[in-house]
Amino acid sequence: MKRSIDVAPLAPGDRVVVACSGGADSLALLALACAQSLAVVAVYVDHGLRAGTDRDARVVRDAAAALGADARVVAVEIDARANVEARATQRSPKAARPKDPGLRPHKR
Repeated sequence: MKRSIDVAPLAPGDRVVVACSGGADSLALLALACAQSLAVVAVYVDHGLRAGTDRDARVVRDAAAALGADARVVAVEIDARANVEARATQRSPKAARPKDPGLRPHKR
């Protein structure tokens, strides 16, 4: 069975940007956008917060090339003293502390 996603407001050749982490979900979205004959640009934001971001960037570049999409890697600088996870928790305490004690926030 073949399924497709309705992208009615988009026509073949329309330019779209796909934020792509290099993970399965964003790579699938990249592939779906390319399958719709859209002019796709995959963008990877390299925050440098953990080791291995260069590998993730390479995965995005390689996948984009294989699918016929453009790729951009955007490096951003984040203060090394910044505790990004703690800041996110402060802004969204409910998201950081799920009601079900068996659930935990996702970490790589």
